[in-house]
Amino acid sequence: MRLLSVLLAGLVLTGCSMSKPIMDEALYTEVAKAHVGIEYFARMGWMSSDVVTFGKRAIATKINQYSYDEERLNGKAKLINSFETKPNQDDCNKVAMEVQGYNQRNTLQNQTGRDNQRETQELINSTRMQNTYCNRIGTQMFCNTY
Repeated sequence: MRLLSVLLAGLVLTGCSMSKPIMDEALYTEVAKAHVGIEYFARMGWMSSDVVTFGKRAIATKINQYSYDEERLNGKAKLINSFETKPNQDDCNKVAMEVQGYNQRNTLQNQTGRDNQRETQELINSTRMQNTYCNRIGTQMFCNTY
């Protein structure tokens, strides 16, 4: 009986956890290139600090969806950074446009979420039952609604 309860507890705990997919080689390369590129554009002064921040946030969001080896990712970034061919201003503009697009989608999604939350709260408040308690003291009437 004790073994059964231990197995059941283990099943419940592991059944509730969601494992992340493992990052594949192509994604390691893509993320490393994006990171190296954004750092390079920032050093060159081609990209504003806001766009750099949004770009790093987009990269972090992407990699947090996967299970990955941080050392492997850093090694890939070092390898890409060692190449003699460096990105140019046109590459920077393309990346900046992608980052701005990500930021706009993220802002729109957040706004939609806030709007939905506000509408739900308004619906709850409008359908909530209210109680009114009144008390007469002499010729005056005091009422409280809660």
